[in-house]
Amino acid sequence: MTMTTLYEVVDAPVRTPYRFGLFSVLDFTAAEKAAVGLTWESLGCADLQVVRDPCLSADGAAHTKTDGLDCYVPEFKGFTVVAWDDSSLGRGPRQVNSTRPSQVLILQEQSAVEMALTHELEADADLITAHPVPAGAGLREKYLWALGQVEQELADKGGEGVILVSRRVATLLDTALAPTGSVLRTKLGTPVGALGGWDAADDRIYGLTALVAQRSAIATGQGWNTAINDNAAYAERDYVIGWDCGAAYALPA
Repeated sequence: MTMTTLYEVVDAPVRTPYRFGLFSVLDFTAAEKAAVGLTWESLGCADLQVVRDPCLSADGAAHTKTDGLDCYVPEFKGFTVVAWDDSSLGRGPRQVNSTRPSQVLILQEQSAVEMALTHELEADADLITAHPVPAGAGLREKYLWALGQVEQELADKGGEGVILVSRRVATLLDTALAPTGSVLRTKLGTPVGALGGWDAADDRIYGLTALVAQRSAIATGQGWNTAINDNAAYAERDYVIGWDCGAAYALPA
């Protein structure tokens, strides 16, 4: 006689988003439609001058006091993170509604946003400065050197900034990073995002001078595809993330 295995349907195990990711170093501003994108005129990206000659002619040429104050106007496009749930009438009685996709969105959206951001960093070569790493150093020493180089570049740009690494690199950096409450920081206090959704070469260490982030409220909806008897529901949220003054990374060789 064939025995049929019976299963009791229970709630899925409770999961929470991972700690010290991108969201730990972002302060989101609410936006009705963040996916339209952002732009601004940067206030802190020009190189300041130290003047010792009141004529500003040390190099033999005449200058005004506003020379070098180039206007930097970054532009960043928005994107939408979407979670779906669907069920066919032939697959059982489970009711489809926006609850499940909303739960999935909240759990996994940090990783999806991290992938979108690191993809932008990877694709824009103008934002990248590569640094040779001293030969002969061990793996951890190379990462420490790279971290120090990024810290120096952020300071050269006049602010604290934010450092982004993969979770693998964050683990290799070991005691160079330590949590302060819900934020991971370097020994100099710079906040660090340890990203799980990494869509770039994951041995890079990025330093961003300042992050700007907007996101909308979660929107939900559902509908029927009568051609195949599918009932589908979705949850989505718009995001736009940008940075001031570009980015730098050090790549341990």
